[in-house]
Amino acid sequence: MIYVLDTDILSLLAHQNSPEAPRIRRHIVELSAEDHVVTTVITYEEQMRGWMAALRQIKSSASEVPVYARLLQHLETFRRITVLANSRVLRGNRCRLFCGPRVVAKQKGCRSRNPRGWSARRLGSALI
Repeated sequence: MIYVLDTDILSLLAHQNSPEAPRIRRHIVELSAEDHVVTTVITYEEQMRGWMAALRQIKSSASEVPVYARLLQHLETFRRITVLANSRVLRGNRCRLFCGPRVVAKQKGCRSRNPRGWSARRLGSALI
């Protein structure tokens, strides 16, 4: 099974004070080793828009340090996860879509190669 993380889920996971993040991480870690956790380039684009807006709001060099530290963490997350070119790749395959605070959509199939070999268990551990 392939689990697709949408923009909202990745945002929740990135915020340390998110009450939903521990539950989402636990769910990812509990997936079988054969499952794969991925996202889409659309999610990457949406997240980068948010980062660009945050960077434009920086008023001093002192306030840019924590923003760039979080941006580096964001980059590391995307280095560890498979990013699909388009969500249409998922059609006709077995997958579940993580969106909002819970898994809400299930599609048949999910034909996607996992070139980096990121199993759900490995990714879940990396997101903790």
